[in-house]
Amino acid sequence: MSIRGSRTELKGSKSDPTIANKLPVVAIVGLSWLMLSEVVRDNNLQGPLTVGLAALVSVFLPLVFARRHSWRQLGSMQTWISCLFGFFLVWVIFRLVTGDSGLSRNGIQNVSVYAVFVVVLLAVTTSAKSINTSQLISTTRNLAAIGSLPFFALAAVTDGLSGRFIGTGSITAIAAIGLIMSVVVPRTLWTRLFILAFFLVIFASLSRTYIVYAIFCLTLPPLRLSALGSFLRRWFARAAAAAVAAIVLMTQYAPLRDRFLVNDGATIAGLSVGTSGRINIWAAVSSHMDDWSLTFGHGAGQAEVLVERIFVVITQPHNDYLRLLYDFGLIGLLLWIIPLVSALIFTFRMSSKMRHSNEISLFLATFLLLGLLTTSGLLDNMIIYVFVMAPIAVFIGASLHEAANTNRRISHSIDLPRERSRT
Repeated sequence: MSIRGSRTELKGSKSDPTIANKLPVVAIVGLSWLMLSEVVRDNNLQGPLTVGLAALVSVFLPLVFARRHSWRQLGSMQTWISCLFGFFLVWVIFRLVTGDSGLSRNGIQNVSVYAVFVVVLLAVTTSAKSINTSQLISTTRNLAAIGSLPFFALAAVTDGLSGRFIGTGSITAIAAIGLIMSVVVPRTLWTRLFILAFFLVIFASLSRTYIVYAIFCLTLPPLRLSALGSFLRRWFARAAAAAVAAIVLMTQYAPLRDRFLVNDGATIAGLSVGTSGRINIWAAVSSHMDDWSLTFGHGAGQAEVLVERIFVVITQPHNDYLRLLYDFGLIGLLLWIIPLVSALIFTFRMSSKMRHSNEISLFLATFLLLGLLTTSGLLDNMIIYVFVMAPIAVFIGASLHEAANTNRRISHSIDLPRERSRT
């Protein structure tokens, strides 16, 4: 997962030989240490490895800001998204130091994940070299296969698809990333096999969020260079059919019915839904916020401290937006949501403008990854998974970077005829 120079470069572009150009390798590191921690089953490894990864990438932060030429090449939207994510990192570090209870282990670990995400995103965005998008997508897919499929196979053999190991959120999240990488490229036999394998992992986990999002991704029509309107019509038609099938499964298949509609018997807006106790966690966290904390937050990691103190065996709020609100207040939450939504809109628009399949695949993959991050935040804790956040940061940065390259190529193609006419 490296950034390579293009075979043909525009005049005036500068080659940047610094090691910071190779920072996307942290995505590989993130997925690699995931496998180590799952095999050893020692959660104490996760904290030091996350903090170490953050320290590694943060060394290159001054180089990112020194790339004035690269920053000038960005459009207003790319600059807006990059700067807001940067402000988010500054705010969470500030609240880590000035939080209600001072520095905490959970806070340091969570802020380390945020630091990896933002620094990697900025490093890729401001890279001076072109990005091999097809290699980026295929490498991410292959790493996701290594990080999820062997564990699925092991659980299938030992537990008959009913083991607890297969339901871990980390394995399912990695499989979801692999599924996204598989559906955004032209369909071949191999990609179809990858899609089937990743979907089986997600379905076996019985994870509500990931199953729904996987079905949504599967409704994507095969990638072709067609008009956006035609693409959306086919997508919506498939999505409607998939929604009907999903409703039938949720009401008729007992394991899914229990997960989606029964278990704790909670009701939301008068509807019976299964939240697996999450609604009680959300109520407890919400009740511990006053006017001050609603604006500024309690400090990094404090949501986890509160949940563990109240529920003992549960350590996560299982809602990333509530986590950000409790830890960093409305300021931190808005500094996260605004660039996230901006990046969603930007990548969707860019995917509809591109004319080459590789470019479409990159922006569509980024759009779907951002959608996964946005939707999973309602029920899960993806924002503190460094092995997920690092690859997502790579794709956001790659999209912002390639958008700047595309605009520069268009500008260059317009300027050439003008120069010829003058001569």
